[in-house]
Amino acid sequence: DAAMFMLIDLSGKSVELEDEPKLFNTLMEKYKINITPGLEQGLNKPGYFRVCYAREFDHIKEFVRRLKLAKSEGAL
Repeated sequence: DAAMFMLIDLSGKSVELEDEPKLFNTLMEKYKINITPGLEQGLNKPGYFRVCYAREFDHIKEFVRRLKLAKSEGAL
């Protein structure tokens, strides 16, 4: 099987499964980062999010820039 996604560990900000939707909403609304909460993928361990990397390289660079911004502002 092949996949075009990876999981990233954001458990530092999403300690409980119930925290994932709030973190997702913050990242989506404030930073325009669209990653899928692990809970929606059937994972039972909080804090993992699915990132699709089947994108153009410029899109990936922008994604990384936004992640760094979110981290620098304390969202991650």
